[in-house]
Amino acid sequence: MSLPSSNTTTASCPPIPDIAALVDEWSQSANSAITFLMIEATMGAAEFVMLLCLLFFSTRATRQKPIFTLNLITILLGLAQATNSLYAPIHALTHPLSAISSGSLITTAALSGLVPAYVDLSLLLRLRAVFPPHHYLWILGIPLLLNTGRLANAIVYTVQFARAVKNGVGGIDMLGPFVNANRASFEVELVCQIVADMWASGLFLSRFCGLPSLWPSTGSNLSRKLATLFWLSATSFVLPVLLSIAELITYFVSHYDAVAYIQQVNYHFTVISVVFATVWAFEETWQDERDTWTRDRARKMKGLREEMGLDSSGGHGDETRRMTVRSVVFDICPQPPSSVGTAF
Repeated sequence: MSLPSSNTTTASCPPIPDIAALVDEWSQSANSAITFLMIEATMGAAEFVMLLCLLFFSTRATRQKPIFTLNLITILLGLAQATNSLYAPIHALTHPLSAISSGSLITTAALSGLVPAYVDLSLLLRLRAVFPPHHYLWILGIPLLLNTGRLANAIVYTVQFARAVKNGVGGIDMLGPFVNANRASFEVELVCQIVADMWASGLFLSRFCGLPSLWPSTGSNLSRKLATLFWLSATSFVLPVLLSIAELITYFVSHYDAVAYIQQVNYHFTVISVVFATVWAFEETWQDERDTWTRDRARKMKGLREEMGLDSSGGHGDETRRMTVRSVVFDICPQPPSSVGTAF
């Protein structure tokens, strides 16, 4: 009776998987997932703090302004992106062999394309506030056309992305090839975003750069604070523009992962910057409320002095002087009765 040949035994054994290759692939995925996790967690935490500040320090007057509603929606969209984007890296670390939810990928693509255009449309309120109505046609018309085209491009891109995800395996590996296959949409979005941001910020700065009050070498603390807030709001979109340029350059010379990192950082910096860019409007509202309250207090103090006979000429010189000095001290740094109406 003959023994079975060695060839037959070898053929019947299942192939042994390459453990080293699997470990190397998981290590690369883990590095990418941890980077995304750090980006989304850090930016999401910053946006959550901004949301609390926006709600806590707002007043009834500021909550009635359109810019407050737009800022609130912007921060909520940023938090939605951060929360949704946390799912993919956590899933990649805890379930490395299973596919990522297609709904999460589609939501990420939709928010990444639509929110930056919405933010730039919100910034146009700054131009509307500083230019006369007869300039609206060319001041607002060009950025409106740009952002309308960006919205249309983002919608088309998101629809194509959704079809690709539903027809694919739902994994993260298909994102790079898809972006490369649709690079025209990606490039159009980046170029339009750079032009729109530079247009809005440049025109806004052109209206104020020559004003001496914005370069206060001396003066009250309030004037210096207002100037600081203005320059903070005016230059807040410098970083998103630089990130968009870096993203466009990296797209041509580097791997898709690096582009994705910059894109997510740019997304959240855009959300944060639009709040800083409009903080001057809240400061203006607070100053109006402060001035109104100060005038009311001055009228009440004057009426009280008249009732006490301290404003009439006569034998109350020392007492009048003490009361006047005291009232001046009270009115130097008055505190508004409600919360300060600034976002920060």
